[in-house]
Amino acid sequence: LFSASRTPLLNPVDRRQSDLVWIKRWNTFRRPLSTGAVVAVKSPIDSRCVLIKRVVALEGEAIETRDTDSCHIIPRGHIWVEGENVTNSRDSNVFGPISLGLVLGVATHIVWPPHRWGHLEVALLPDQIARRTKRE
Repeated sequence: LFSASRTPLLNPVDRRQSDLVWIKRWNTFRRPLSTGAVVAVKSPIDSRCVLIKRVVALEGEAIETRDTDSCHIIPRGHIWVEGENVTNSRDSNVFGPISLGLVLGVATHIVWPPHRWGHLEVALLPDQIARRTKRE
């Protein structure tokens, strides 16, 4: 799972060895996704690619893009996802909100390498929190 867009969350130190994550695919859609969750999604640009991104906004919420100061209201059945590496990430700032139908599961744990075993925190970066806006 190496990709520069996932650092520092995944692959933070040794870029020669990729982190492997546990993807929870069962019951994913029985409970709504939460903001801050790390998800595996099919790329809306290339369906052969799987992306690991953080959910930043849910349907009905508003978010400002990183670079253009435009505001998006997330449509029903969609989410806004972003990579952790703000300078090198192909995410909703590039392709807009994505359909929930592209979500393959929720990444819950790093399972390899052994020294990195652990739970993936459900949280937003300060920049992501600041760009979320209340719908008026």
